[in-house]
Amino acid sequence: MIYGKETSMKKKIRALAGLLCLCVIFSGCSFHDFPWDFQNQYQQTQTASESNSQAQGDSKIEQKSDYENLPDDDCRTLYDQLLSAVPKISTQQQSDGTYPIQEVTVSQSLSAAQIRESVRAIRNDHPEYFWISTVYQYRYFGGNTSVQLFSYLSPEESTQNSQQLKQVIDGILADVSETSGDLDREIAVFNALSDRCKYDFDAEKDESKWRAYTAVGALLDGKAVCDGYARAMELLCAYVKIPCRIIYGTSKGSSHAWNLVQLDGNWYHFDPTWIDNNSIRAYDAFNVTDNVIQLDHTISPINGEEDGNFEMPACTATEDNYFVARGIHINRADDSDSEGIIKALKEAMLSGDTNLAFYIEPSIDFQTELKALFSGGPYQFEKWVETANFLLPSEKQIHYNNVRYIPFEAMHGISLQLDYQES
Repeated sequence: MIYGKETSMKKKIRALAGLLCLCVIFSGCSFHDFPWDFQNQYQQTQTASESNSQAQGDSKIEQKSDYENLPDDDCRTLYDQLLSAVPKISTQQQSDGTYPIQEVTVSQSLSAAQIRESVRAIRNDHPEYFWISTVYQYRYFGGNTSVQLFSYLSPEESTQNSQQLKQVIDGILADVSETSGDLDREIAVFNALSDRCKYDFDAEKDESKWRAYTAVGALLDGKAVCDGYARAMELLCAYVKIPCRIIYGTSKGSSHAWNLVQLDGNWYHFDPTWIDNNSIRAYDAFNVTDNVIQLDHTISPINGEEDGNFEMPACTATEDNYFVARGIHINRADDSDSEGIIKALKEAMLSGDTNLAFYIEPSIDFQTELKALFSGGPYQFEKWVETANFLLPSEKQIHYNNVRYIPFEAMHGISLQLDYQES
């Protein structure tokens, strides 16, 4: 028999490209000698969503974009078999702390690249299987290929965490209307994720903190890196019936992961980490085009050897961009449209919103209007706040001097953080 094993503990945790069999990939981690014949007892881990689906019917959609973009049917066959095995976790812990997942065998001799792509697609499409380790191994015999995945958690731990995760998701879904539009549902689940999760800077330095790279890190532990944000967003989108997938690349000098989301038939880039990873929530990467995202993101190559992507749709629409669809539209920074803007500002203040967005119409020079709003005459935003404050009770009034804003000229948008007066 020929044995192969691949492992990676890169900052963005995932299995990397394979070499030929009998080779091992190292990326700053040590080799653990896994015996193949485990002779273990495998226990079925039933996720809470699967149980709910059997008992009551579950509205969660399948996210299968990477499955559909696998290079061939042999990869899809392996993917299907591995997916069926993922909940079947051994009760015996290995020397590195992981638990074997039931081995699967396909009647083809698959290349290391085909195995790598199939495993990667499963991890990308199924954030609900958060326990899948980045280590996997494979062997060939008699023209067949056998692949072994591993779990970070025992069967009992996987079940418990899955049930806790579903409880959190159920709580989030209770505040989301099924009849609302795609954008409203996306905003609702992202706001819930943002309110619950903070960026985990410690996990950047300690790659053993695997949970920060998963949906349980973001939604249960309340701290995650970009992978965890993206996987949590993908999972939440599945429950509100929004197609969503994970994209890899770089941003601001570091490896990065974010999402593509499909709203009303159009695909958009959506980066939950950078939207949330500010003292002020910035909407710069909230449903943007390929051209806009590439101003400060680099998208990894399609099916690249390392940290690559599967084939992805073009993102060209702007209808559901946050600034365009939900920003308060400004035609001129003078009194000509003040009444409507003050009304929108009052509604936000009455709701206690701390985050707001403006959209300056493209026909107007962005920098000129930005200055007129905040840093030069007529200081129009201050005037609008004064008028709105006069019309509202003290506990609803904005503390103007503490308002913060981030301009994003590429989309003619401004993200604002409001601060309210203490009553």
